[in-house]
Amino acid sequence: MTGSPREPWDFDRFVAHYNEIARERGGWVWPGEIAAEKLQGWYGSGAVWNGLREFALARYELDQEVN
Repeated sequence: MTGSPREPWDFDRFVAHYNEIARERGGWVWPGEIAAEKLQGWYGSGAVWNGLREFALARYELDQEVN
């Protein structure tokens, strides 16, 4: 991670990114099956994501592409 602070948690922005990725890749939009609080905890604990779009992409891939 760079020296700049990571984008703060924002559930609505996460969903917007997730849905944008879904439209780009032809998948389904945010299913809403995971509580926002749980997502926030995962986002906050993972230094691997520099921002909400990266986190949304990782979540999308787990939800829709990895079987």
